[in-house]
Amino acid sequence: MNHNGYRHLNTLEIEALSDQGCFCQDWTKIYVSSNGFNPSRVHRVIFQGECFIGHNEGSLDVDGDISLPSMIADATLIECKVGDNCRIKNIGQYIYNYSIGANTRIEDVSLLRFEKNATCGEGAKASVLVETGGRDIILHKGLTAQIAYLGAFLRRDKVFQSYLNRQIEKEIDASKSTQGFIGESVELIHSGVLRNLKIYDGAYIAGVRNASDVTLASSKDSPIMIYSAECIEETIIAEGAVVKGANLIRSFIGEAVRLAYGVTVHDSLIFSNSVLENGEVCASFIAPHTVSMHKSTLLIGGFFSFANLGSGSNQSNHLYKLGPTQQGILERGCKLSSDSYILWPAHVGAYSFIKGRHYNHPDSCDFPFSYLIEECGQTILLPGRAFGTSGFYRDIQKWPNRDGRKGLRRDIIDYGELDPCSIEALVRGYLLLQTHIDKTQGCCKDYEGQGFVIPSKSIPKSIELYKKILHLYVGRIMTKSLYLNLSSSKSNCQFHEWIDVAGAFFLKEQLLNLLATAIDADFDYCKLIKEIAYLHHKSSDMQLPAVDLLAVLYGFKDNRISLTKIIEDAKEAERYFSNLRIKDAAKEYGNAIKVGYAPFFEEKENQNEFEAIRGEFEGQQIVKDIQDQLSRRLANLEDASNH
Repeated sequence: MNHNGYRHLNTLEIEALSDQGCFCQDWTKIYVSSNGFNPSRVHRVIFQGECFIGHNEGSLDVDGDISLPSMIADATLIECKVGDNCRIKNIGQYIYNYSIGANTRIEDVSLLRFEKNATCGEGAKASVLVETGGRDIILHKGLTAQIAYLGAFLRRDKVFQSYLNRQIEKEIDASKSTQGFIGESVELIHSGVLRNLKIYDGAYIAGVRNASDVTLASSKDSPIMIYSAECIEETIIAEGAVVKGANLIRSFIGEAVRLAYGVTVHDSLIFSNSVLENGEVCASFIAPHTVSMHKSTLLIGGFFSFANLGSGSNQSNHLYKLGPTQQGILERGCKLSSDSYILWPAHVGAYSFIKGRHYNHPDSCDFPFSYLIEECGQTILLPGRAFGTSGFYRDIQKWPNRDGRKGLRRDIIDYGELDPCSIEALVRGYLLLQTHIDKTQGCCKDYEGQGFVIPSKSIPKSIELYKKILHLYVGRIMTKSLYLNLSSSKSNCQFHEWIDVAGAFFLKEQLLNLLATAIDADFDYCKLIKEIAYLHHKSSDMQLPAVDLLAVLYGFKDNRISLTKIIEDAKEAERYFSNLRIKDAAKEYGNAIKVGYAPFFEEKENQNEFEAIRGEFEGQQIVKDIQDQLSRRLANLEDASNH
């Protein structure tokens, strides 16, 4: 170890330390700061091996308004380096083989031990999606939602998997060290047996009973906060995460994630801004902005993205034949009502609302913005119904406002009401329904898909809703001043294939080409991350080809359609959905909702009590926001028509 800036203890200092209950078999192995060492601040400490003590005449601020002196007391230090102005006190057993950064407090901890070349959770494998294995992801500090998605869902590409694992292993090997690391301004208190922890700057850890092989990738700007935990094993926790009563095993916890109130997580990946409380998460891939807050909720063997799970929501990944081998996918923005259930496998389209119990393995990926409801054991699909709800509007508005990341923002996250990926799926669903009507020659029958039925009476409404959503999308393209060539060659209704890669939209062909280039050029891990981010940046303003969308909407040939017609249809669609959302929000002001607000008075008092608490509907912020948004969008469309 580097001795620069340190010196040996002198005779008087050794005598003072001995008088204060300190012990060391060989004091020549103890080095102290050349810039200032006060032996009166070291009491009842046993030193073993080579140890270093930094400047110790300062103090630490605790809880914002309390200043405690830096010191070492009632501890055993074995082969440790203690930075400047640290406070180490009441160590039940010992601290072994750690370098401790400046201004760090370690107090009331049973044991802190680092074994040489421990990887601190990096290199452990989480069996995501398929609980028995097959989509295992190697955990490491630099993991992103996009890399994890490619690692989990491109298992068929053996060459890519070999390349990716090789680059990750290089990153892990480079981070190995013979001595443990605790960064600057860390607070580690009231905890039990801690083995092989790597703790970066600014972290706060309190009340962790047992932890082993853990990396806390904290930073001073975005500190990790752990308030209590029974057990944390083989887990990586990223900047800004908050853990308040959780058990974590073989998992990755992403930036600004909140885990609280006894949630149990194992073999799972949880990415940025997700909030999980009370329930259980097992073998799941949790993409950004997923929320579950209830004790009776289980997320198992599934992919969830921007999801919201009600109380009692759960799934089964076991058909009781070959073990827990099943998996499911809920695409972006799905909501699960209380007591909802899905028997995996299943694949639910984006922004769908799921209610009831579903056993027939529905695949509704071509029908976004849908309701999936259960009737007499059958899954009924109502395409397009979710788009006009006030709940969908609120979700779209709140997600970007809930991005709590302050650090590197490793996960790429796209926000917005209409995206090319869900619109592309919507076009497929729209054409499937149109074809179904054509085949039945106007005598519309139920549409039967994999594991679901669209009732015949609902099909015309679904087609109308999808068509209006497409009008919205085309109008939004035009108001962004993107190129819309109405005199181009004929449309073949061929769309580029977009994919939602755990929160970020990419053209599939472009992304696969990049991965092939990365393999051929042997990009290191950091370069791969940068190139993926750059590709996303280049394609962030791309949309579906407008001419093809117009062909779907109007069925024209040789592109004979007027700009005025396109603009007017877009305006009408904007008005239509704004009115739908306001009407949907108004349902929470109906008479039935006011029941029980004034239980001991006449019925008319319910109205007065309700308004005293909730206010009048017309004054609600959501109503104002929808109306203001409508005015802006109509003005934008008018501007587009004038160019």
